[in-house]
Amino acid sequence: MLEFREIDYSNDIPEIVDLLRTSLSEKHTKESFKWKHIDNPFGKSLGFLALDKNKIIGVRMFMKWDFSNEGEIIHALRPVDTVTHSDYRNKGIFKKLTLDGLEKYKNNYDLIFNTPNQNSYLGNLKMGWKKYPIKINFKFALILPLLTKSHTDNPPINSDKNKVSYNYFTTNKSSSYLQWRYLRNDYKTSEYTNGENNVEIIYIIQKLKGVKIIVIEELIGSEPNFENAVRNLCSKLKIYLIYYLDNLFMKSKFSLSLNRNPAIILFRDDKMECINNIVFSVGDIEGSI
Repeated sequence: MLEFREIDYSNDIPEIVDLLRTSLSEKHTKESFKWKHIDNPFGKSLGFLALDKNKIIGVRMFMKWDFSNEGEIIHALRPVDTVTHSDYRNKGIFKKLTLDGLEKYKNNYDLIFNTPNQNSYLGNLKMGWKKYPIKINFKFALILPLLTKSHTDNPPINSDKNKVSYNYFTTNKSSSYLQWRYLRNDYKTSEYTNGENNVEIIYIIQKLKGVKIIVIEELIGSEPNFENAVRNLCSKLKIYLIYYLDNLFMKSKFSLSLNRNPAIILFRDDKMECINNIVFSVGDIEGSI
């Protein structure tokens, strides 16, 4: 008889990480698990486990995530790091971990959203998840050179300095969140100034078939200046190919663009009926070339 219970952070982490490494990726470590699920500025993740004779054979982590708009907060949960041991698959464990976990934590959230892989996508739909109603694509764009204006390379991340009000909910990009999310050394920041309007860009440079590409992770600040900020960054770096998310902030900004693939975002239990008013970034949904 299988047992189902909540995570015990003081004892379960090593065994969970071993299971994640076996079934998902060897990139999972105790340190990365702690960073993601304990150090998260939105709060410690909730977790639901399946055990057979005290051996952890299934895990479903529910990561806390906040969206904000002019002081209004949406408290979301984001199911991530889900795996069932290979010897126990096709027994309904994934479904039970998900549905029992959501029932147990139903008072902890206003919205559930998820960015599933191809293996879990159909399974989520069968359990009542819905597709994000706004069609958005990851895109490549070739950027025409533009004379560089005022750019500051690698300024300290300080979202409060560039904070503006949008008509949409976005991830609550406090300075503590950004410093946590973009801790890795390969993420870079650049600030574009146009008069009194600032735009902070968080980006990473990757290569595709030997060609350098700027991946635009975040754009923070004056929305009307986003396009010029990106163009000027490209001119400064002398890299004229970008990868970005064609969301409401960047839709149809660049004429020389090509769709890469659609963003897969699912949601359920939208208690505030807010999903149509949320704008995601590349960083939010971990887009990668």
